[in-house]
Amino acid sequence: MHVVRTTRRAWNRCVDTVPGWPQRRLEAPARRGAPYYLRPEQLPETLQQEMDEYLHRLEHPDPFLGPVGKSLAPTTINQFRLTFITLASALVASGTPVNELTSVASLVRHDNLEKALRFLYARAGHRVYHMMFRVALRARTIGGQVGLSEQDLAGIDSTVAKVKREQSAEYGLTPKNRRLLARFDDPAFVDRLLTFPQRLVQAAKSATNKRHAATRARDAVAVELLLMCGMRLGNLARLRIGETIRKVGEGRDARWVVDLPAETVKNKQPLRFVLKPDSGPLIEWYLSNWHAYWGGPGVPWLFSAKGGGHVDPPLLTISIKRRARRYVGVEITCHQFRHLSAEVYLQAHPLELGVVSQHLGHRKPDTTRTYYAREQTRVATERYHQVLARKRAEALARPRSKRRRNKGPVR
Repeated sequence: MHVVRTTRRAWNRCVDTVPGWPQRRLEAPARRGAPYYLRPEQLPETLQQEMDEYLHRLEHPDPFLGPVGKSLAPTTINQFRLTFITLASALVASGTPVNELTSVASLVRHDNLEKALRFLYARAGHRVYHMMFRVALRARTIGGQVGLSEQDLAGIDSTVAKVKREQSAEYGLTPKNRRLLARFDDPAFVDRLLTFPQRLVQAAKSATNKRHAATRARDAVAVELLLMCGMRLGNLARLRIGETIRKVGEGRDARWVVDLPAETVKNKQPLRFVLKPDSGPLIEWYLSNWHAYWGGPGVPWLFSAKGGGHVDPPLLTISIKRRARRYVGVEITCHQFRHLSAEVYLQAHPLELGVVSQHLGHRKPDTTRTYYAREQTRVATERYHQVLARKRAEALARPRSKRRRNKGPVR
């Protein structure tokens, strides 16, 4: 007898097509860590078209369509794109049929905005966090530009005010990021983190599946750049060979340089990173063996995608997060490498916040102090304990003076 083997995903797809069979719950549960993001191509075509047109207007304002505003930076435009995807994904995960989301206005309508925010609130463990406020604020901006009614806009204003009032007043790192940095107490974790790129290279070389090998090779280079530069995900995904990442010099003096112009960086601060010599062979190995796998030869993007263009930033961070879980022992997003790079340095130099500020490209030193100064209490306490232990050992090693004769019990 021939046995047909199938995956659970394929079996579920079959089950959903059987007439009369109980249908599965397709929407993602509102729990922390549950995947819920949709890909843009999963949205209705009319919504995709309106999203693209809106984002194009942000980049190229048309004076005949309203008040002329300045052209927004690519990073800001990407935040609006992320707002669209977040709202659509949260609504579908909450039970709204995706085919009902036919326009940008349908995403930011007051009732849908509140429904999406309630999903994010439940998913975050019934906590209002800063990103929710940013989503609500951008939804208000979008709503005012796509012709929502005054009643809808008033409802959105009320929601924005509520979210602003309720968002956590705690500044600095989130509890999740503090737990991640607490792992630096484990030397084995630090070793796994610092050798993460090399372990991915070995995995790529031993892989028998070309796609798996290419993905691991790409992620190895991405992690190396994150560890070396601590750059933001958007800048990482959009690196262009010969422009924002290039090789300078020849022979032993050759170095790879990452050069990010001010207009491409979130806070308009130009960044330049000269990579260490041992990073060069990794990048060149990837370019020689796996770069063309994704977009073909001659593609300018360091991390290209099938069909042209650069890799989708959310997909890149999801891939790296999953590999970190396997090779480092905990999920790590691309943005969390910024926190990790700061901790690597501050563990050795806890008072040199200025160096971290310059490395991460913070415009204001207060930003660095807000996020990382309080986290160094643990390092300071450890150093205090070292001093205490040394002085205690010295005290125990000193010869004791002769004891006073016992003249009776001490009262």
